[in-house]
Amino acid sequence: MEGHPVAASVNPAAAGLDAEDRRQARRRAGAGGVGEGQLAPLEHFTAAQWVAGVYLGIGGGALAFILWVMALARATPTRVANTMTVNPIAAALLAALLIGEPITANLLAGLVAVFAGIGIATSEGKAA
Repeated sequence: MEGHPVAASVNPAAAGLDAEDRRQARRRAGAGGVGEGQLAPLEHFTAAQWVAGVYLGIGGGALAFILWVMALARATPTRVANTMTVNPIAAALLAALLIGEPITANLLAGLVAVFAGIGIATSEGKAA
């Protein structure tokens, strides 16, 4: 177990590491500053990458949640939950339109399956 990287990241002292090795293990685990560990790539983000990240946080996170709650106040949970199945469809179609992603047979089969599922979930069941 001595010198094992997983053990060192969980409990460096248990892995038999000296003080310098423990400092390096903490740095690799992100316990240092922004320029060290898992946050190091943030130093190299361009303005476009920061804008995309903020957009995803606000538009894809906060706004989506607010709209979800508003929809729950106006429709049944089943109908609102079905909107989640439309997200991949919209993403695939926008990717094809905006950046030229190919529309494959698998995508078309997935579209049919999603629309069939939405139809089944939102249709009124027959009385037995």
